Amino acid sequence: MVNALSKSTKICLLLSAAIIVPFALVTLYVSIMRGDAVPNHLVHRGLEVLIASFCLPFIYLLPFGMLARAAMAVVFVPMLFVVTDGYGFWLACAGFENCI
Repeated sequence: MVNALSKSTKICLLLSAAIIVPFALVTLYVSIMRGDAVPNHLVHRGLEVLIASFCLPFIYLLPFGMLARAAMAVVFVPMLFVVTDGYGFWLACAGFENCI
């Protein structure tokens, strides 16, 4: 089977998916909850970590060495946790007028 995607295209698509999927999941979560957080703070943070970790399958598929993928995962997951958390707050406030 011939690989139709070049290496640079595959890298671009996988990195884009690793960033877009957590944002789509946060949008879905905020929309379902109508801007409110889960009443339990621990469950809320756990869901945020789970959402941020959805970038890991895309990082695993990157055509890099294991050490490079591990380093990217160590950088991406905390970064996406912080950025998607801020995005969720902004979306809840802007979309549902549920500001803190």
